[in-house]
Amino acid sequence: MSLQEASLVQNLDVWIAINIYGCNMDKKRWERPEDWWPERFLDNSKYESSDLHKTMAFGAGKRVCAGALQASLMAGIAIGRLVQEFEWKLRDGEEENVDTYEKFIFEEIV
Repeated sequence: MSLQEASLVQNLDVWIAINIYGCNMDKKRWERPEDWWPERFLDNSKYESSDLHKTMAFGAGKRVCAGALQASLMAGIAIGRLVQEFEWKLRDGEEENVDTYEKFIFEEIV
């Protein structure tokens, strides 16, 4: 099945677009949606790193997003293409501020 065939609904060529910006900026759902404020997802109790259901973008368990693996792979491809296509460099004078120490961070959640 081609992409052209997959986009046909009742023999009509249909484009589907989701307004993610509108969902994220809905003032009925979010307090101060225009601000970068990740603490909004933490409640007043102490945050535990094992309590991932608050920060899991694709859900978990029975209702996990079916496209989570594909989205993760496509994000890696998109970042790789950006690195490949553009010439990346630091601003003048910032070369000495680069931390090249390799860090390995692994946290196992049981």
